[in-house]
Amino acid sequence: MNKLFLFLIFFFGFLNCIFSQSLTSTNTTHNSTLISFPNSEGENLNIHVFTKSSEDTIVLFENFSRFLITNSFNLYSANSAYFNLPSSYTNKPGFKGKNLFNTNGDSCSFSSNSGLVTPFIDLSKSGGNYRLRFSIKNTSTSTANYLSIYQSDSLGSFPSTYSVVTVVNNSSKIYDTIFSSGNSNCKLWFYSNTSQNLIIDDLSVSYTYITKTPIPSSPFTTNLSSLQISSLKPNTIYHCFIEGRTDTISFTTLNQSTINNVSDISPNSAKLNFSSTDTNSNRKVILKKKSNGANVFADDLFISEYTTAETYDRAIEIYNGTGRDICLGDYSIKYHLATGNARISPLSSLDTIKPNKCFVVMESLKSINVSNEGAFCKDTILKGQFVYTGDDAIALMKNGEYVDIFGCLGQSPGTKGWCYPNQDNPTIRTNKTTLRRKSIVNKGVKVNPTIGFPTLNSQWTQIGSVGSTYATNFADFGKHTMSNAYGNVDSLAKIENISNTDTSFILENLEEDTYYEATLLFINGNDSVYSNSILFQTGVNSQRLTNGSWNDANWSKRKPTKIDNAIILNNQTLRIDNGTNAECYNLIIKDTLNQTKASFINNGNLNVWNKTIVESYFKGYTANDNGWNLYGLPIKTTSSTQDSIGNVFFNISANDDLYYWKEDYGNEGIWMNWQDASNTDDFFVDGRGYLVSYENDKSLKFYGELNNESSYSLLSNASLSTPNTQRGWHLCSNPYPFYVKLNQLQRTNVSLPSLLDNNTSNYFALLPTDSIPPFAGFMVQVGNLNNSLTINRTASESKNIEDFSVINLNVSSYDGNDKTYIIITDSASLVYDINYDNRKLSGWSQSPEIFSKYGNDKFSLNSIPQIEDSLILDIGFVAKTANNYNIRLNFDSIDQYHKISLFDKVSNIELINFKTDSVYSFYSNVVNSEDKFQLKIYRNQLSDEEIQTIDDNISLQQYEDEVYVFTSSKILSLELSNLKGQKINKSFNSNSIKITQKGVFLLKIQTQNNTYIRKIINL
Repeated sequence: MNKLFLFLIFFFGFLNCIFSQSLTSTNTTHNSTLISFPNSEGENLNIHVFTKSSEDTIVLFENFSRFLITNSFNLYSANSAYFNLPSSYTNKPGFKGKNLFNTNGDSCSFSSNSGLVTPFIDLSKSGGNYRLRFSIKNTSTSTANYLSIYQSDSLGSFPSTYSVVTVVNNSSKIYDTIFSSGNSNCKLWFYSNTSQNLIIDDLSVSYTYITKTPIPSSPFTTNLSSLQISSLKPNTIYHCFIEGRTDTISFTTLNQSTINNVSDISPNSAKLNFSSTDTNSNRKVILKKKSNGANVFADDLFISEYTTAETYDRAIEIYNGTGRDICLGDYSIKYHLATGNARISPLSSLDTIKPNKCFVVMESLKSINVSNEGAFCKDTILKGQFVYTGDDAIALMKNGEYVDIFGCLGQSPGTKGWCYPNQDNPTIRTNKTTLRRKSIVNKGVKVNPTIGFPTLNSQWTQIGSVGSTYATNFADFGKHTMSNAYGNVDSLAKIENISNTDTSFILENLEEDTYYEATLLFINGNDSVYSNSILFQTGVNSQRLTNGSWNDANWSKRKPTKIDNAIILNNQTLRIDNGTNAECYNLIIKDTLNQTKASFINNGNLNVWNKTIVESYFKGYTANDNGWNLYGLPIKTTSSTQDSIGNVFFNISANDDLYYWKEDYGNEGIWMNWQDASNTDDFFVDGRGYLVSYENDKSLKFYGELNNESSYSLLSNASLSTPNTQRGWHLCSNPYPFYVKLNQLQRTNVSLPSLLDNNTSNYFALLPTDSIPPFAGFMVQVGNLNNSLTINRTASESKNIEDFSVINLNVSSYDGNDKTYIIITDSASLVYDINYDNRKLSGWSQSPEIFSKYGNDKFSLNSIPQIEDSLILDIGFVAKTANNYNIRLNFDSIDQYHKISLFDKVSNIELINFKTDSVYSFYSNVVNSEDKFQLKIYRNQLSDEEIQTIDDNISLQQYEDEVYVFTSSKILSLELSNLKGQKINKSFNSNSIKITQKGVFLLKIQTQNNTYIRKIINL
């Protein structure tokens, strides 16, 4: 090969490469593009731009590769009705058929009186002209067979005229014909009334030619190297070439606007996401309402009709009342025969049920004579030995879980099937009958009955008599009516303007549980262009009705999904159990004034798609000394910002207050004010408590994540200033959204909590059995610098008291009230113990205060040991105004005591015996002694006063551990017992007795004249 030849090959190949690759289209929008090409010489070039009537000649093609595989003895059939084929049977949905079969899975065989109808075919681009081509085979060895071809009008009605294809016996051929008088939109019907000998395959409908239409002003002449083409149509394929050059390119203009999806759907809002290249036109969103509050939506598919009327009429109908498209890929049907055999038949992911449509699964339905809208699927496993009759249960399943059950799985009800009211004389039976679901039913039976068919009479209607195969009995197969189902509403909801630069728009103020259809409108002068439309459903606001777990039925609307708000109200406890997955759009924990806080306990997995909203309601103050609240953060600080949290707490009035307590500041500690804080970066901390008050009633809303870790450290080596007994107080909070019992606190040198009463501004201690409300702030006191306080999600090993009784002393007046607790338990001592006692914190208001005292310590909670005999407790009282006061005592074990009295400490006068009177009322001015009262507790009568005897000459003397009795009468015996009645010692004919134990005892003295009892104390 010579060099010149090689050069020419290279040169022309290079030129061809240049010209074939040089024409390009860039910067394409919905109505323009930039065509670029080499033109270094500046020659005049003619640029042609045009469209084609069709990009492909093929309009419809079906090779039957997905068609149902069956044979001539098990036809896809009905005697006189055409069934809508499922989408899974054909390449294009919309085919209908009757008496067809497919032996090899690659063709369509016709039986006698059989036919195939295509979906509508768009022939508008060819003026109704088309080419029909298919292969056809006649398997008969003796006779010719005929296939008739009908063409419908634009409404789908077929005329009496038709074309005939004749196929001689035992032969095949290709039918290929051009039709020139078709409608622009029509169906084709292939019909055969001969025996099962005709087979067709590779059916195609195509355009006979493709028309090229230049755009206005084409060709364009230019001597430049690029050309801007404008005034194009959106979403259109264009073709371009240059005269004299061989290369041709195609480009597609963009949609002027496309709604991509709807996201962030909630009960009252949704986010419309779209794309557009048009930034010049005015934009509007048109929102149509497609349902209303009266509409009912099924929670899932359910069985709507059932028949076992006869051997060739066995089918079940599945109805979609959910209001949305349902793909059947996750669904299957379980047939549980009375014989015990069971089989599961999966449905196809290629099939989808539209709202208010049906999907019929049949063995066959020979007797039906109407063509309804639903798709009819033949289940080929229902043949031979596996045939279901009316004594067999059926279940519709989704991902292996029951969504509807017909009958009772596992039960053999008898030859008549399940019956109502009884087997002997039933008005409804399931065997050899047709049953239709009542229109009031909007959900399936998801739990298998223990026995029988409990909903047979309440949910089903028998159509016709037993064994009846009248066509009217099956006329409703393929359609179903559910009362108030979606689909009867189409009204304009709103039209809103959209910025021409936005790519999303928030639709607000929507109605919950409603279907909407959104469309974008672009207006430029007199031109209006609409985008695609998109349908979406808003969620619901579902409130808890009572305590329980997430997956129970105790919701006002339904168990929340990702588009629904889950709302927990006051006085409710909601749990997510271990292993449970839950979701919602917003989790809202509500709060109202003076109500028990809601509790939310998440032991499972919760996906909150948008946010958690915690409401906190505070009553406004009426004076400077009331309306104070101790409160913590209901959300993680990491899920928000310091400023955002501060704005929630403090965003209305300058007379509102927000503080936290700093123990190690100055001589007394200090309340740190949010308004005065120079550095707010660490003002809000998880587990810290805050002091808040508001000028007016106020509901706060916190947005963020809930605290749900296994534990939180509230204090670790917290500060302790001097004097130690008065300092060391720290303000903490319960970070959890549920009540925390005191045995969930791990305390090391930390006292029990004290809470603040927002009505009286007095602190009160919590009993060991009490709980800390969600997000509540509380004060604790540390005992030394080696301290820690941890709060746990569950109970922990701690020093809390378990077995105790409680004395509650309450003082009240017009200005308010206060209380102090005295706990009686084996584990306590009289002195202050940080594990069991709470020192008294002084309040801020005019409310009176009451407390117990031991030494220099004042107690709001004082744990003492068991009282064997008697006990005297100092009771402090503070009156801040001259007023009338009432003191009440509540004691859960008062019946076990002889007497509990309140004495004036100075005069030692008994003021009240709480065993006989309920309240002590008195007047006091503001000049008070904190040692005003004493509470005297007597276990039994002898601890109150000794029993008097008629002999006053008897006397006792004690020397160390021995007691001597002196009397004028002869002593017969001395008997020593403890207060429980147990004998300790006894002597006869002696005036002395040994005391072998420490404590309080009773000495029984028996003389010749009488019996005497005296109390002995040996300490």
